[in-house]
Amino acid sequence: MEARTRKGHRRGSGTRDDRRGLSLAAKLSRDRVLAVTLGLVGAVMGMVMASPFLSLLLGAGGFVGQRFLKAWMAARRKKRMEQQLPDALGLVGNAMTAGFSLVQALAMVAREVPQPLGTAFETMVSRVNLGVDVTEAMEQLAVEMESEDFETVVMAVAIQRRTGGNLPAILETVAATIRERHRLADKLHSLTAQGRLTAVVVALLPVILLMVMSKMMPEYVAPLFHRPLGRVLLGLAAVLEVVGLVMVHRISQLSY
Repeated sequence: MEARTRKGHRRGSGTRDDRRGLSLAAKLSRDRVLAVTLGLVGAVMGMVMASPFLSLLLGAGGFVGQRFLKAWMAARRKKRMEQQLPDALGLVGNAMTAGFSLVQALAMVAREVPQPLGTAFETMVSRVNLGVDVTEAMEQLAVEMESEDFETVVMAVAIQRRTGGNLPAILETVAATIRERHRLADKLHSLTAQGRLTAVVVALLPVILLMVMSKMMPEYVAPLFHRPLGRVLLGLAAVLEVVGLVMVHRISQLSY
């Protein structure tokens, strides 16, 4: 009987691993399709403008740009979830004070809180209903969210389940801490806004100057597009622009 149970457990684990592998393969396929599509769109735009160099540049930019687009969308989703988290913790604490269990309170939050946090909590509750321990399900969600705030919540719940204590009060304290972190982050964001704006203006000045000179004195700008050395210089300028923006972005990202 025990051997049969172990065999079934291994079979179930293998099924979950297979599903994770299929999900990862499908995600990678979607990423490749998106990258190729954006690359082709950029190449076609360059061909329409009758510039092989521009076609190559836009094609490469479209191919690589999908990574930045996905990272930007993931960052927006993460920020939105972290903004919703303190209120969700308040709902969990109130529900547990009213007599709900932790799992029931999480299920209520999954129904009441809008996306994207509501969907994430719904996935977590579904895992618990399938037999996963609630702490393990929360740890899995913390890994998927890549959020330090939710990792703090998971740590607080895990410690409370081992040592005991008033979990609603603990969650309220964690929620207050997260709100204070967000307030500090917003303050730091506003303090570094001038530096980020200056970086954008400085980065756009060469582009605007090139466009103005193309209209006013096209004979001076033409060698940059029609001669090999000019194209190399344009490519080098574009690379330096990107490097400068990345450096300013990293400098403005303060730890708190």
